[in-house]
Amino acid sequence: MKITYTAIGAVTLFSALLTGCGGNDSNSAVVSQTPTTPAPGVSPTTQTDYSRQEALAALSASALSKGRTDYLDRLLDQSVNQFFVDFTVVEPLPATLESRQLLYSEMKARAAAEIGASNYQIIRDYTVVPQTFIQVNSRRSLVTVLNSPSIRAISENVTYPVPGTGPLYPVPGTPSPAAQ
Repeated sequence: MKITYTAIGAVTLFSALLTGCGGNDSNSAVVSQTPTTPAPGVSPTTQTDYSRQEALAALSASALSKGRTDYLDRLLDQSVNQFFVDFTVVEPLPATLESRQLLYSEMKARAAAEIGASNYQIIRDYTVVPQTFIQVNSRRSLVTVLNSPSIRAISENVTYPVPGTGPLYPVPGTPSPAAQ
């Protein structure tokens, strides 16, 4: 069994679960693998897409600091990408969870208006954290998202195996997990 999450996302989702707000589908962290085709409903840009070199040149210095260098290189190698987006949060946060959720939804709406809805598709939105899992269908859209001041950081979707998820007691007559 494998669970897919980012290290930051895991901590924030775990803390959200402790506050009693997890469990419904909008707060879960199950996401798909990196895509190879554009998502339905998001039209590719009408302009030609950037080459890798053009996209790299169009990124600002602050955009280059929003993710690990090796991960940004892998994103620029592909046209279609999926990744987590962490939004810039204004401090101090409201005390109640409902107020924070309202603040996060307003931040995400402002960022969507700033970036443009045709530049990305939301794969999974998290209501209790300032984070969204999105897909961009071109390097030009990737540059637009990264250059946005509303975006604090991006992170990849990482899969970690969970130890101890095998059967507790072996069933007689079945091969052991080590033999498989």
